[in-house]
Amino acid sequence: METGIAISFLPKTFQEAIKIVKKLGIKYLWIDCLCIIQDDPADWESEAAKMAEVYRNAYLTIAAANSQDSYSGCFPNRENGSYVSPATRSMGYSVPRNLGGNEVVLRLHSPEQNHQIHLFKEWLPGSSFYDLQRTEIGSFGRNYDPIANEALSSRGWTLQERLLAPRTIHYAADQMFYECETQISSEDGWIFPGTFFSMNLLLQTQLRGAAAHGLPRNTSLSLSPGHPANSVTRKPHGRWAGGWLSMIENYSRRLLTNPNDKLPALAGVAKAMAEETNDCYLAGVWLEHMPEDLCWRVSTHEEPVPITMDGLRPRKGIHIGDVRRVDEYRAPTWSWAYLDGPIKFIPLSYSNLVVRVMNATTTPAGLDPYSRVSDGHLDLLVMSSPLI
Repeated sequence: METGIAISFLPKTFQEAIKIVKKLGIKYLWIDCLCIIQDDPADWESEAAKMAEVYRNAYLTIAAANSQDSYSGCFPNRENGSYVSPATRSMGYSVPRNLGGNEVVLRLHSPEQNHQIHLFKEWLPGSSFYDLQRTEIGSFGRNYDPIANEALSSRGWTLQERLLAPRTIHYAADQMFYECETQISSEDGWIFPGTFFSMNLLLQTQLRGAAAHGLPRNTSLSLSPGHPANSVTRKPHGRWAGGWLSMIENYSRRLLTNPNDKLPALAGVAKAMAEETNDCYLAGVWLEHMPEDLCWRVSTHEEPVPITMDGLRPRKGIHIGDVRRVDEYRAPTWSWAYLDGPIKFIPLSYSNLVVRVMNATTTPAGLDPYSRVSDGHLDLLVMSSPLI
């Protein structure tokens, strides 16, 4: 520490991150595995508890989005012909598309001059026959995360880093993306609404009362994936769109090298949210929203999407991941953190709710109340009729 570390001895990703920092004129760089003593449990627990402060107060977070490890580097090789526009990827294509076919010309009239916009079927993003979306010129009409399929997005720890950072530069497979609280901008000029991982939006949705969550009043609840509760005509709101529930569904699909990091890898986000909301965090579940947070199930395959009012068009769901129980105690069975594998929350109908939380506690396994737990207890009272 007194003589310094030779940059040439560092992995390629670290070396290239240093180049970026120098170009920006920034003096300090935080690298987790260098700044935290990895084989010292006490130092690891102490520093891991500070992740919220580290990332929320960073000038810029550098994400080597396409890197498999610390030796892959920040700057992937851009091979000729590998570029596929975000518009094309949003339609499900992984190869470039020719802009052939019938052309649609929109004529826009103004007092000064006339304008023409030429649109092609293969170019239009955002909509499908069964799910029409509003499309703005220069942006996307549908919710599409251009970073979702990068290697870094499959890792559990990187979700909270992306959420907590005020701004991030992503070095993806074919171009760079700049992300802040309001939007994502791509190197080729596309703009994406900032509703994928926004700390501000996460906090806003968490502060909404129960009346603004779940399904409308007098709506029946079913665990069937084909129930109208899950259809596009009755989308749940509240803590789904950009909120805690959608974030946990995304997190459950990610991988952790150490299964015991399930709760620590989100501790920074949990701590920041608890400080802002004054809510009690219990092994991945929030006391003020416990009925909603308890209503989860495993979801190993993509589920059918309702496309008609009468039912579903049968199609085989894509395999998302397997479900595994861990050998060591990690969380109480009522928490989604109890197991590994993709999970899905079920929208609650609060007007039909017949359960009340009487008592809920967890015992921290260390000094950080937002990290690992050694025990958990929950008492529920089932009523004979709905509470509201």
